[in-house]
Amino acid sequence: MVNISTSGVFVRCDQELAIGTHVNLNFTILADDIETITGIGEVVRVQINPRGIGVEFRSMSAESMELIERLVGERGVSLDEDES
Repeated sequence: MVNISTSGVFVRCDQELAIGTHVNLNFTILADDIETITGIGEVVRVQINPRGIGVEFRSMSAESMELIERLVGERGVSLDEDES
């Protein structure tokens, strides 16, 4: 995961997925504790440089959305790996 907002996430990956593909999301972050974000997203962007995909959230658990909103609220508009 490179960047997360309340509407989606950008993930660096070598695998090229077609726009419109639904993906299962399951990633762990270090907040106050180690926490897991889970849900379903849809590929809405494929990027070459840096290589990766933009995924829009489609169905997320309530706990995952609360965690994302808290993280984004604490760090601004997005949570970038370069800021950690």
